[in-house]
Amino acid sequence: MNNINPVLIRFCEVLSVYDDNAGLRIKVRLQPEDADYKTTDDLPYCFPLLPKHLHVNPKVGECVLVFLSTLNQSKSNRFFIGPVISQQYMLNQDPFYFQSRCLFNGNGPSTPLPKPEMNPENDGSIPDREDIAIQGRQNTDLVLKNNELRLRCGFKKYPSGEAKNTLLFNREDLSYIQMRYKKMKDKKNNDFASVINIVADRINLLSHNSKNHFNLNDRKDLITDEEQLRILDEAHQMVYGDELIEFLKKLINVIRTHTHSFPMDPPSFTTPQLKVLETPLENMLSQSIRIN
Repeated sequence: MNNINPVLIRFCEVLSVYDDNAGLRIKVRLQPEDADYKTTDDLPYCFPLLPKHLHVNPKVGECVLVFLSTLNQSKSNRFFIGPVISQQYMLNQDPFYFQSRCLFNGNGPSTPLPKPEMNPENDGSIPDREDIAIQGRQNTDLVLKNNELRLRCGFKKYPSGEAKNTLLFNREDLSYIQMRYKKMKDKKNNDFASVINIVADRINLLSHNSKNHFNLNDRKDLITDEEQLRILDEAHQMVYGDELIEFLKKLINVIRTHTHSFPMDPPSFTTPQLKVLETPLENMLSQSIRIN
């Protein structure tokens, strides 16, 4: 082999993500081997090394790691892994010039941002070191902790803002599903272990088989914005069951104990009984949880 220090992996800028066969291939330019390819269209494809069960694709302008099937043979098959993301701040897009490689070998072309832990407002936005996680580009992730699973959306305040602010934690209106398994006891000393918490501004429990039909099968959005608003307007509000039971008990007592001044006269109600009868029933309806 003529090259004393053969190059195994190349850092390359993504020039195109268009693939006329929808194979998720990309195009990059190797320097100096690709000098004869005048345009991006002329360049050979790079095939993704990740299986298509994991759908992760780089953007144009990001950095990828490129492998050749035959060492130092630029005409051989090309493969890539990427995008190369330097820090959690840059999940949305980490440019090839110059941020994406800033942490390689400690002498990258750009200075990394401070450790996220340095700002306490970032706490909760990134997985712990021992977690397993799938992270979206902006504001979604799936985190597998010990005996706990979290599916989150909207947990960052400014996911597409200035890089240093993209990890600020949103404590106002994030949505998530939290599944936990932990041996505990409730106030009645009953044992339980498994819990699912569903948290959001609005929660809709919807079925395809219901007398109240909504379009739940849009090809792109599943539920469009317009249909979402219609659901919030027309779906049935859930009832606070404990408040309903308490009211029904009081109502039953009113029915049992009411009196009539004379036979066939209207009932005579005491002040406490009238208070029960004048209960605003709408207050028993949840403003946040709806069903169809």
